[in-house]
Amino acid sequence: MKKTFFILLFFTMIFAGCSDMKEEGVDTAKKVMEISNKAAVISDLIKIRIEINLYYVQKGYFPKSIEELNLNLNNPMTDFIYDQLNGTVKHKDYSQL
Repeated sequence: MKKTFFILLFFTMIFAGCSDMKEEGVDTAKKVMEISNKAAVISDLIKIRIEINLYYVQKGYFPKSIEELNLNLNNPMTDFIYDQLNGTVKHKDYSQL
């Protein structure tokens, strides 16, 4: 009886540990994807801001929209919020950047 109990306890602990590892793996994968997405947004913001500044230096005013810049970005142009009056741009999901 004791032997059966310890065998059941052993397998219960093993399977319980495996489910935690799977959840941790999923959480880690989500974090990696989030970091990757954020890096792509930062890269796009840098490209856009540089091009806006170059446009302003060359023409003396900011572009009416960021689509005028004809940039090849990682994210869709619709994900960015552009203010033509002062030439600022933000991403809709990462407004703090």
